[in-house]
Amino acid sequence: MRKLVRPWFGGGAVRLVSTKADLHILAEDHEAFEDGTPNYLSFPAISLGLRLMEELDVDRIHRWVMALTGYLLEEMQALKHSNGAPLVRIYGPKDASSRGGAIAFNLMDRDGVCFPYQLVEEEANQRAISIRAGCFCNPGAGEFSLDITAKDVRRCVKAASVDGAFDVNRYHDCLGSKPSGAVRASLGMVTSFEDIARFLTFLGSYLDRAAPPSPHSGPRS
Repeated sequence: MRKLVRPWFGGGAVRLVSTKADLHILAEDHEAFEDGTPNYLSFPAISLGLRLMEELDVDRIHRWVMALTGYLLEEMQALKHSNGAPLVRIYGPKDASSRGGAIAFNLMDRDGVCFPYQLVEEEANQRAISIRAGCFCNPGAGEFSLDITAKDVRRCVKAASVDGAFDVNRYHDCLGSKPSGAVRASLGMVTSFEDIARFLTFLGSYLDRAAPPSPHSGPRS
C-alpha cells in the first residue's frame, strides 16, 4: 500500500488538514484509504428509520430541537467564574435564531486559558455524557474560529516532524495557548431538558478550576 498515491482525502483518513496552509498529511498505511467509520450494524435500521420519519411530524421535531438549543445557549452563556469571566466560549451564533442544534464551544478558566478539549471529552465520557471533540471534519471553519494562521500551521508542522515522522501531539503543543479543536454538543429529537440539566451540571464542574497544561506536554528529548 505504500506504493499507492491517493490524490484526495476524507474524514478519518488524515492526521492533519489545513485550508490556510493548503496541505494535508495522510494517515499511515490502510487508514489513509478508509474514510469515516463504516457502521455495518446500523444498515438494517435504515428502512426502519425511514418508516419512522414518515410517521413523525418533522416541524414539531424542529420546534423541539430549537427550544432546547435556545435554552442551552442561554444557560451556557450564563456560566461565569467567581471573577465574572465567562466559562464558555461559543463559536457561531449565540442564539437559536440562525443555527441548528449543534453547538461548538470551548471551556475557559477564570484567566481565559482554554481547557484542553481532549480533557473535556474524557471527563464527559466518564459521566456517560456523549459529546464530540476536535474539528468535526471541518478544518477550514476550525482554523478560522480558533485563529490558527497558515504561518502557525507551517511552523508547527515543521516542529512536529521528527526524523521524517509527523507527531500530532507535538503539533498540538507547538500551537501553545491556541486550542487546536473544540467541543460539540448536538441536540436532537430524543434529547430532553433532563439531559441538558445533567450537561450543565457537568459544565459547572469547571467553574473556578485552573486549566491544566496540554495533555501532550512534557519534556522533549
